Amino acid sequence: MIDSHSAYVSHDHLFPKRYKGIRMWLLNKLESVIGIPVTRVDILRFSGPRDPGGARLHVEPVARGVSFANGIVLSRDGRTVAVASTAKHKVLLYDRDPVTDQLAYRESVSVPFAVDNLSRTPAAWLKPDRTDDGTDAFIAAGHPHKLSVLKVIG
Repeated sequence: MIDSHSAYVSHDHLFPKRYKGIRMWLLNKLESVIGIPVTRVDILRFSGPRDPGGARLHVEPVARGVSFANGIVLSRDGRTVAVASTAKHKVLLYDRDPVTDQLAYRESVSVPFAVDNLSRTPAAWLKPDRTDDGTDAFIAAGHPHKLSVLKVIG
């Protein structure tokens, strides 16, 4: 959540398993294993029932070309967004414009596993003296052997 009426959402697959046929099955596997960069991050904006025209949902892409976008987290100061790229074993970092909510790619951090989720904690929690300088630490969880997971989930 960004605030009470907007949130970022990551799309893990463009070709989900629910689509039938050998072509879709193959595209889903290529997306999962090779990491073709076809998924994205959207911002969802909700308007309330009192707004002119009633309650509405507005969806806008803010990051395209992500490989298996599978988790997203916003820093406490709202200026950095981290996105899990499961197929590429990376955490992608984006600068967030707090006025427009648009994202600009900054860098990626490689990890030795297929990232499956992200969380955030104050960096102070990881320091022996627990002094809080206002910075965050992003925590990534995942699978050490991606192909074993694919066996289980089909």
